[in-house]
Amino acid sequence: MNTDEALRLLENKLTEHGLTAQGWTGSLDNAERRFGVCRPASKEISISRTLSALNSEEEVLDTILHEIAHALATIEYRDNCGHDERWKTICRRIGARPERCYDGEEVTAPDAPWVLSHRKTGEVFCHYHRKPKNDLSQTFIRGRKAETLGQLEVRANPHFIEAGIDFFNRTTILSLQEKFLEQLEPFAEELGLTLKPGKSQFSSSEATIGLRLEIPIKDGLSPEERLFQETAPYFGLTFEDYRRPFQSGGEVFQLTALKPRNRKYPVIGQNAQGTSYKFPIEVLT
Repeated sequence: MNTDEALRLLENKLTEHGLTAQGWTGSLDNAERRFGVCRPASKEISISRTLSALNSEEEVLDTILHEIAHALATIEYRDNCGHDERWKTICRRIGARPERCYDGEEVTAPDAPWVLSHRKTGEVFCHYHRKPKNDLSQTFIRGRKAETLGQLEVRANPHFIEAGIDFFNRTTILSLQEKFLEQLEPFAEELGLTLKPGKSQFSSSEATIGLRLEIPIKDGLSPEERLFQETAPYFGLTFEDYRRPFQSGGEVFQLTALKPRNRKYPVIGQNAQGTSYKFPIEVLT
């Protein structure tokens, strides 16, 4: 269903059931794992823009009535009725299905934003709602080890931009970022640069896609090590002092950075747990 029409339908039903006159409002949100929500404290009913776009008017209407039943139950019983019999009675009265959640077999939900796919064929094996933290590049699909070992990669789900984009959400942003990286990576390589994903920002109608360019390390030093090498001479130190141990308050720290502009606490030390703290220069004497 068209999302503008979904919002108009929500607003019309709020008026029809007397909620608009009592100060209730309707809105759309970017939720992908729940269809609607009723917020009595702010007198607001919100439905998912994503799920509204994927489903029929019948399913959107039932979701709207489901949430309106919650609002009416709060008004009539002055209580959070949840999905009890009082709420179900109101559902039957206004024409909503008296069910706790939408039926996954009847409502179309978006696929997960991340997929595990074959890097050469593009075949998708798994979907993830959160990007896995583990390195899956050396795993394989059971029964297909020979063809999948070393060929698997986690990437943004390309499904979300194949049919065009009506609005931006997290999943479409991830897919767009992946596409841009694929297209621009050869150009970055020609310039001797490394292209990586950066921070993105978006609303439903506008987006800034984050792409980060880096100059590859040629001297074997990390950015942190190179910065220490540059700032150490200001304090009469050398690169050999990097991660030099020192004590403060009975705890041992390692020298990891120097901040010449911070006159009071120019020393950055890291404890055994990896937490960084600021110190005065005197801790090194």
